[in-house]
Amino acid sequence: MKQIALFFSILVFLFSCGNEKTDSVDENKSELKKEIIESISMLEKKGTENTNGITETDREELIKSLKNFYTNFPNDEKTPHCLDKLQMIYSSTGDYQKSIEYSEIIIKKFPNYVNRALIIENQAANYDIFISPRDSSKVRYYYELLLKENNKLDADKKSDIQKRLANNHLNFNQYVDFLASETKK
Repeated sequence: MKQIALFFSILVFLFSCGNEKTDSVDENKSELKKEIIESISMLEKKGTENTNGITETDREELIKSLKNFYTNFPNDEKTPHCLDKLQMIYSSTGDYQKSIEYSEIIIKKFPNYVNRALIIENQAANYDIFISPRDSSKVRYYYELLLKENNKLDADKKSDIQKRLANNHLNFNQYVDFLASETKK
């Protein structure tokens, strides 16, 4: 009987030590999350207050903070927003390959992200306009995905996408010329 009591005492001790360790890890993660979010907010505020926008140094710091959040909290509800900000930053600086990489993570890992349709449309446009050599299969894939997932798309937008898909063999400049020639008719 004493052995059973000793066994249970040891188990209780081990579990209580484990909980303290878990609580400590949770507190550290929570503090890290808070620090990263504060850093992101501060840098974004700084960028909106400055009439010239965010400085290059601040932009690099913001990128670092957003990546840090994604690395430490890959499944958090704020993660797709951080990834979206990353893809926007890279797109605005002309680094379309990195923009595509972060958009792809959102598309694959966060199917319910509120801005998913916009992310998919941006992917199609990036592959259509900015990535060289142009990958028409990627353009088709993302536009078809956009149509498939968004049954309630505006009729004009849906028609524009279908027209682009019908002329996907044309690069973007050729397509613009094609549209211009159609309006002259």
